[in-house]
Amino acid sequence: MIIDAHTHVWPDKVAHRALSGNGTGFDHVGDGTLAGLRASMAASGVDRSIVLGVANTADAVEKVCRFSASVAAADVVPLGAVHVDLSVEDNLRHLREHRLVGIKVHPLYQGFGLDDPRLVERMDALDPGMLAVVHVGTGGDGKPVAGSTPALLRDLARAVPHVHVIACHFGGYHHLDDAFDVICGSGILVDTSWPPTLGRVDPDRVRDFVRRHGADKVVFASDWPTADPAREIEVMHDLGLGTDETERVLGLNMHELLAPVEARVSAQPG
Repeated sequence: MIIDAHTHVWPDKVAHRALSGNGTGFDHVGDGTLAGLRASMAASGVDRSIVLGVANTADAVEKVCRFSASVAAADVVPLGAVHVDLSVEDNLRHLREHRLVGIKVHPLYQGFGLDDPRLVERMDALDPGMLAVVHVGTGGDGKPVAGSTPALLRDLARAVPHVHVIACHFGGYHHLDDAFDVICGSGILVDTSWPPTLGRVDPDRVRDFVRRHGADKVVFASDWPTADPAREIEVMHDLGLGTDETERVLGLNMHELLAPVEARVSAQPG
């Protein structure tokens, strides 16, 4: 099984506007719709995709969580959103009402850093075993993002040990040297997304990171629609990792993370 741990979709009527107005320097290989994601999955051999919801403002949290829940299916696992300007109780209520297994945190869009104590408070309230996929590093334009460094991600993950924090982009997009120093070997989960393709990074360096960090702490991710999952899967196979390591990264690690939290959420009353 191949699981893509990092994708994005929007409602059909706003997907084009969402992509054209992102202003972060990323190009796109897809249209940002659920149908587009599924077409990409079929072409690449991805069995399940995790769809990440981002709420730029507090009043968008419920709407994002509601849309995320609407795309849930056997092949699509949606995550919801939190925002520091919404109360702890309301953040948690929206996640539980919509039976979501985790959240996405994105300092580039949300306007708060990973060192914001309000974020720690809201993540500390999450149920044990939930996922928190966290952007670390710059946007596609390479410009620094306040409050989004490997060191801050490390501190955040340590503050909420009951949550499965997954650091996007090996723990530092455009900051791989810092990620090597701070994240590599820390035990923190990282994803492999590096749009427009991980193929632009020295494969020896990527392989070294995976092996030093531990293949059991790395999950495959494309960041569709900013990268093509088929191309990213090829890159993973071309790294020259062992078969067991590659299978763990491409799907087994994420399957083992998802299974217990999906079972718990599905058993919730209501």
